Amino acid sequence: TADVEPQPQLPDVAGPSLDARLERIGAVATTLQAAAAVLPADDPRPATWLRRLDSFVSTAFDDDMVNAELAELESEAGVLLAGVIAPEPFTFTLTGRSGDIDIRIGNRLDEPLNVVVRLSSPRLEFPDGDVAVTLAPDDVTVVNVPVVARSNGTSPVTVEVLTPPPTSVPLTEPVTLTSRVNALTGLGQVLTAALLLMLLTWWFSHWRARRRENAPDEPESVAAE
Repeated sequence: TADVEPQPQLPDVAGPSLDARLERIGAVATTLQAAAAVLPADDPRPATWLRRLDSFVSTAFDDDMVNAELAELESEAGVLLAGVIAPEPFTFTLTGRSGDIDIRIGNRLDEPLNVVVRLSSPRLEFPDGDVAVTLAPDDVTVVNVPVVARSNGTSPVTVEVLTPPPTSVPLTEPVTLTSRVNALTGLGQVLTAALLLMLLTWWFSHWRARRRENAPDEPESVAAE
């Protein structure tokens, strides 16, 4: 019988495992995606970041070099994500059913940043929903937010500054404002107006009666001789 050549045995793993590296690349990619969301749509950096990440999925680069490159990318993204300055807490009062408030958000970087401002409160509604805004470079941007009162009273208002969708990553710690709502609406307003009218009517009638009581008697006319 003819001799049978032995079949080559392939190793279970072709080269060193890249599992840990791929996990690290994925984590950095998530951070870079959030940073890309705050940049203008035509900014070239996100495309450059993606190409660099793709190049790291190769055994041609050792782990030390890849980890150093990933740390550099992560640091670059971190600078962008840390550029937003949270608004200062303050108290505001609504004396009507609707109004607006101004949220002052800072940008410590020398380039514009796109963010989303989200407000929530148990007693207020925000008809515009999340507000997308571009923060001016190295400046404070005033964000005007319309507000509608649901009920009277004092309540907290939570302000969050996030990266634009789809990431929606918090850029600062949430800030709590204090709202005071003195708006009378619906039946309460009608009843208050009616009571006020009754009070004014009673006061006017009482004033006229007192005036008649205090008026001097008319002198009798003297007959001519």
